[in-house]
Amino acid sequence: MGAVRSPRAIAFLGHLLRHLRRRPIRVLWDNGPPHRSKLVREFIEKNPRLEVHRLPGYRPELNPEEWVWTHLKKHELASFAPHDLRELKYGFRLAVVGMRDRPQLLWKLVRSSGLPS
Repeated sequence: MGAVRSPRAIAFLGHLLRHLRRRPIRVLWDNGPPHRSKLVREFIEKNPRLEVHRLPGYRPELNPEEWVWTHLKKHELASFAPHDLRELKYGFRLAVVGMRDRPQLLWKLVRSSGLPS
């Protein structure tokens, strides 16, 4: 896949704008270099539907993604013992899809992070 640079970040945002029409789009981003670049900032300013929220510097307890990973490891995959990489990938995919289909759980994990609303 390669490194994510500003053009790829802009392409991703453009994809969101095309496919999620007529509503604001909230993006949670870390402070990685592509997310802070001048090109990306200009793109965001030109597209008012994009509502970008930056995550704080390395503070895993405030990062909702860390809460999702922790839930996956401690609950969804707690007793999962795959025999090989293929089985691991399959089990992981099932766990992620299962969580995706439970938005109330994902919102609970986001709220648990303690990030301001």
